Amino acid sequence: MEDKIPPDFVVCENHLRATLVGDATGANPSKIDLQSMELIERKEFPLTCHRNELGFMGSGFPLYFEFIIFSIVILFTILGVSGIYNMITNYSGHDCLPIDTRAKFITETTCIKTFATTFSLANKQTEHGFLTVQHVLNLLTLIIIIITLQIFRRTQRINSWELDQRSTDASDYTAMFSKLPPATGKEDVDEQLKRYIEGLTIKNFKPKVAKINLGYDLKDYFAEEDKKNAQIKIKQTILGYRKKNNGQDPPGLSLADVEKKIKLHDENLNKLEDEFHSGVSNRFCGVAFVSFNTQKELQEVLKRYDIGIFKKITLLFKKDENFYYKGQRFVVEQAPEPSDVKWPNLGYKYCPTKFVRRLITAILTLLMLVLSFFGIIGLNAFVRFLESPPQGNTPPPVDTSSTGGKLLVRALAMLATCAIVIINKVIAFLMKFFADFELYSTQSHYNHSLATKLGFAQFTNTALITFFFAKFVSRDYWGKKGMVIAITDLFISNAWLTPFLTFVDFGYFFRLYQRYSTKKQGNDCLLTQEQANAIFEGIEFDIAQRYANIIKTMLFTAFYCPVVPLATLISACGLILTYWVDKYVLLRRAKEPPALSGELSMEMTEVLEYILPAFAIGNIVFEQFLLSSGEKGAGTDIISWVTFAVGIINAFLPMGWLNEKLFPTGEEQTTNETYNQARRNFEEEYDRENPATRDEAAKEYTAFMKGYQAANM
Repeated sequence: MEDKIPPDFVVCENHLRATLVGDATGANPSKIDLQSMELIERKEFPLTCHRNELGFMGSGFPLYFEFIIFSIVILFTILGVSGIYNMITNYSGHDCLPIDTRAKFITETTCIKTFATTFSLANKQTEHGFLTVQHVLNLLTLIIIIITLQIFRRTQRINSWELDQRSTDASDYTAMFSKLPPATGKEDVDEQLKRYIEGLTIKNFKPKVAKINLGYDLKDYFAEEDKKNAQIKIKQTILGYRKKNNGQDPPGLSLADVEKKIKLHDENLNKLEDEFHSGVSNRFCGVAFVSFNTQKELQEVLKRYDIGIFKKITLLFKKDENFYYKGQRFVVEQAPEPSDVKWPNLGYKYCPTKFVRRLITAILTLLMLVLSFFGIIGLNAFVRFLESPPQGNTPPPVDTSSTGGKLLVRALAMLATCAIVIINKVIAFLMKFFADFELYSTQSHYNHSLATKLGFAQFTNTALITFFFAKFVSRDYWGKKGMVIAITDLFISNAWLTPFLTFVDFGYFFRLYQRYSTKKQGNDCLLTQEQANAIFEGIEFDIAQRYANIIKTMLFTAFYCPVVPLATLISACGLILTYWVDKYVLLRRAKEPPALSGELSMEMTEVLEYILPAFAIGNIVFEQFLLSSGEKGAGTDIISWVTFAVGIINAFLPMGWLNEKLFPTGEEQTTNETYNQARRNFEEEYDRENPATRDEAAKEYTAFMKGYQAANM
C-alpha cells in the first residue's frame, strides 16, 4: 500500500486529518489511518482552548505554553519592581545631549538624546541618588525572581502530576530495562526475560508481564530500506519516461527488473521484521520495554530498583543477584513515551560511540562560536574603520565622498547588521545536525541538548558580541552608533521578527503548493502513497527551537535590562505574540508531534535559572565598565556586589532538588484497569512505534480495536 503508484488521494486526505492536532474523543475506532495508526475523525480545538486540553499529547505541551506565561510573568515582575522606576528616572536625567541644541559639544561617543538613550542608564550617569535606589531595587528584583522561580517550579510539578493523572497511556504500565546482556540469536529474548521478571518476588507478590517490546540494532534494516527507496526512485523515472514514450522503457532500464529488485528488498525487510517479531535475534541491543499487567505492579518494580548512590557503590563490590540478569548488572527506570524513543539510536552504546560523538560536537560548537564571535566583531570593526575620519595627513581608507565609496561602506554596514541574524540561522542548522550526530536515545534528551546549546549560542552571538564590540573596539556606548541604540534595535527586531517569521512560514505555504500541484496530477502522479502522505502531513512543530528562542530572549533581556529597562517591556510583548502564534501553528498547521512528557519543561526551567546570574553580571558589568569609566561615574557600590554574589551563588545551588523537598507533590495514583483493558485508549504503544515491529503490531492493534468495537455494540 505504501509503495502504490499513483497514490490514492482519499488516503492522503485521511492521513492529513489523522495527523493534525485534534480531539479524537468519540471518533469511530475502526476508522484508522494505517500509516500513522491514528484515528481519522478529529475535531479542531478552538484557539482559545485552555492549554491543559492539549495534555493528550503529553504534559510537555501544556507545560511549554505555561513556560512562556511564566517567562512573561518574570519579565513583568522585573518591570514592576525595578524597571518602571529605572525608566522614569532615566527619562528625567539630563546626561544625554539634544543634538539640535548643543551640537558643538557632540563627539563620536557623546550620549545623543534619542528615544532609546532617553530611557537608558546613559541619561542618568551623574544622578547618584537615583542610581543608589536603582541598586537597591535591582537586588530586590533578583530576590523576587528567585522566589518567583520557586513558585513556578512548584506549579509546574503540580500541573505535570495532574495532567499525567488525567490520561492513561502505555508508559503508565511500562518500565525500561537497559544494559541487558546481548543475545546470541538462538534464544527467545523476550520470552526468557518475561520468565525472569515474573519469577521475581517483590513485596510478597510476583509481577505479571503484559507485553515486552525489544530494542534492536536497526542499521541493517534501514540500509535495506534505503536500497529499496533507491529502486523506487528508478521506478518513478521509468514510469515518467514511459508516459512520454508510448510505454517504452528507457535505454538500459527495465521496469520488470526494477520491480523484482523492489520485491526482493521487501522480502528481506519482511525477514528482518519476522526475526524482530519472534524475539530470536542477535541484533537485540540490550534495551527492553516491559509493560506490566497493572500500574501497581509497575510502581512496585520501579521502587524496587530505584536505588541511591550508596547502594550503587555497594553493588560495585558486592554482587546482589536481584540486580543481575545472566551475570550482567541491569538498570530499571520509568519508560519514556513510546513516540519519545529514538529507536534507531538504541543500538549505539554510550561508551565509546555516543561519548566520542558528543565530545566532537562540543569541540566543534566551541570552535564555531569562537569563529562567529571574532568574525562578527572583525566585520563591525572593519566597517567602523572605513567610516572613521582620517587622522592627520593619512588618506581615508575609502573615499566616502564618492558614490562608489558610499555604496561600499553602506553595503558593508548592512552586511554587518545582518551578520548576526545570518550566523544565528547557520548555527541553528549546524546545532540540529550536531544534536542528530550525538545519537540521543529519546526525543526529550535531544530537545534539551539542542534547546540549551542553541539558546546559549544565540545569546552569545546576539548579546555578548554587541557588548564586547562596544567595550573593546568602538568604545561607543551611548553615541549615534553606540551600544544602547544597537541593543534597543535588536530587542525590537527580536520581539516581532521571530513570531512573524513563524507565522509566515515559507515551508508551510510551499507545502500547500505541493499538495495542490500533486493532487492536480491525478493518475499521472508518480509519487508513492508514502511520499504523497508525507506532503499531506502538517509541518513539524520544532519544540527545541522554540525553547531556544525563549531562553535566548530571557538571557538577553536579563543581561541588558539594568542599562536598557525598556527591553523588559519589549521582550514581554514579543513573548505574548510568540504564545499566540505558536498556539495557532500547533492547532492549525502542525502535524501532531510525538508525545512529550513534562521532563523537558522542567529541564528548561533549570536553564531559565541562568537569567539570575545574567541579570547580576549585567548589573555589575554596566556599572563597573560604563558608569565608573568616566570622571563623573558613580562607580559600583556594595549593594551591586551583593546582587552579583546572590545571582552567582544561586546558579550553583540545587534549586530543583530544594523545590522537591519544600513542596512535595501527591502520590502517584494508579488505576485498577489492566494493560489489556486500558489499551483501547492508548494513542500509541511501544510495538506500534518501534520500526522493527510496527507493521505486525499495526495489524494486531487493528484487529483488537475491531474486536473491541464488535463486543461493545
